[in-house]
Amino acid sequence: ARGLLLRGLLQRHVEPSTAQVGAGAGAGTMDRRWPGLTSPWLRKAEALRAEAVRNWPAAVVGWLGSADVARAVALMAAFLQLPALLGHASAPFRRGTTEAILLAPMKPAARWLLSALEEAAPEMEHSKEPWADLGRELLLFMRGWAGGGAVRHEASELTRLCWRCRHARQYIVGIPW
Repeated sequence: ARGLLLRGLLQRHVEPSTAQVGAGAGAGTMDRRWPGLTSPWLRKAEALRAEAVRNWPAAVVGWLGSADVARAVALMAAFLQLPALLGHASAPFRRGTTEAILLAPMKPAARWLLSALEEAAPEMEHSKEPWADLGRELLLFMRGWAGGGAVRHEASELTRLCWRCRHARQYIVGIPW
């Protein structure tokens, strides 16, 4: 009960940091109006506040800064991976089913997502939890994509990855939509 009360206080009264998405995970300024709290607690509060306003990149930065890598990876999978893929995808306009999808070279937002996954990699390597398995799969995919220019992927591969990200949103993060 005490933890829930403290979490509620932090969520309502600590403002999210002004984290720069392009500056890499861990960037931003710390609000020091609460000098008795340690940096991980403030980061956690910033992450909760960012989640409340659906600022997913700032929430990821906050969770990584508070050492809650599981929550950061879950948010990256649930809310950032699919927009990154869809923003780079193109398929030929032909009749019938799509056999392959071409991903354009990574833009800054996708590169930031890759760097955030790289930051979480050491902790993902040592965990056997579902979030770590998904994080390793996303990291492997993103590394392959970052290797060069436009990359061709089988539609079934991307469909499976998208399904796993949607599953993370519903069952790991707990948001039904």
